[in-house]
Amino acid sequence: MLGDTASAEKAYAAALKIDPGFFPARIGQVDLAVRKGDPNAAKLIDAALAIEPDNVQANTMLANLQLQRKDFAGALKTLNNLSALPTADVSVWNNLGRCYALNGDVALAELSYRRALMFDDRSADAHCGLGRALIVGGKNSAVEAALGLR
Repeated sequence: MLGDTASAEKAYAAALKIDPGFFPARIGQVDLAVRKGDPNAAKLIDAALAIEPDNVQANTMLANLQLQRKDFAGALKTLNNLSALPTADVSVWNNLGRCYALNGDVALAELSYRRALMFDDRSADAHCGLGRALIVGGKNSAVEAALGLR
């Protein structure tokens, strides 16, 4: 969190040396690898998913890696699989909305952001994403109504 990735990497490695199954350290390693564009990120994600296949964080990082690689179909599949799980939450639906928007599917982006708002009607990400989707989709009157301008 403080930007000292080298120390963070050492701390995660030390934690995993003590307890190879300590999932938060594994997720920390994955997060750093994805952020850095590390070529080993996919292997780290696979290892995390082998332990907890339905883990929201690990699957979200997989989707982020897929998006970095411009694999929209893969990211959409990963996020849609996550959205079907009982653990799906506002972050899953926000990420799905973002992915649909990046892929140019404004209608599904709008639906995903609306679903995110069902989980958390105070989600700034969901409101912002929905607003962008409505504007891009030409639904300016819906945006004005949502903002109380009509």
